[in-house]
Amino acid sequence: MRLLRQIVTFVCVAFIANPVVADNSSEVKKRLKNDPYMIPYYSGMILPTPRTVSYGKNFLPLAETGILLGKGISKIDKRLKILLDRITKYGGKYTFVDSLDNDCGTIFSIGDTSFSRNLKIPPNPQGYAVACRKINGKNIVCFNGNDYLGLTWAINSIIQMIT
Repeated sequence: MRLLRQIVTFVCVAFIANPVVADNSSEVKKRLKNDPYMIPYYSGMILPTPRTVSYGKNFLPLAETGILLGKGISKIDKRLKILLDRITKYGGKYTFVDSLDNDCGTIFSIGDTSFSRNLKIPPNPQGYAVACRKINGKNIVCFNGNDYLGLTWAINSIIQMIT
């Protein structure tokens, strides 16, 4: 329970690989029901529950997703692998990028990057923050943690919204 109390800030607009429309919503519900990694399917919320959160109804396309890695995060980071697997499982494609100068419509800024430096990450252990921004016509999803586990919780929160 103490761990749940330490998770502090989560601000993000919900996003999805393929927008759900009325004629395929039952297909999406079936896919989520049968996904063993869909943590909040039965609870209907992000787990662990963030203390501060603001959700929106905008969907960000993941068909061409850019992955911008921060300092100390490698392409073979196990936390990153979970995110990349999730993107491809739900029909998205990703490529590693170094800037906004690419064809990606949505970019994940992971860890300490120029886009995530302004996130208000709580200073306590395992604190994290997530925010969605629009910069130069691109959707930027920034997430970072106060420490290794904080970034782990941020990634865990993001993957629960990719459906």
